[in-house]
Amino acid sequence: MAGRVGRLNLLLLFGMLLVLFALAFVVDLGLEGADDMAGEAIGEIAPHYQPWFSSLWEPGELAERAIFALQGLGGLALAVYFFLKLRAAKADARR
Repeated sequence: MAGRVGRLNLLLLFGMLLVLFALAFVVDLGLEGADDMAGEAIGEIAPHYQPWFSSLWEPGELAERAIFALQGLGGLALAVYFFLKLRAAKADARR
């Protein structure tokens, strides 16, 4: 039983990784980052505003997508971990 559940969890994780990969690299959702939106809003409100400093490193578009995918994967991993812990705790409580 435990081997079957482990394989099912692994298959579920693989499926979620596949969907995350497709969303991050294949499908262009046209999403714009909050920093870009804030910069545009500041430009409209105060056109003569000069930033105090500039970024030390600006990743390219592909790197941004990869970082976003890793961030999403980390969140997904935490959610799955806590879901499985909750499920195990409920199973222990039933015994």
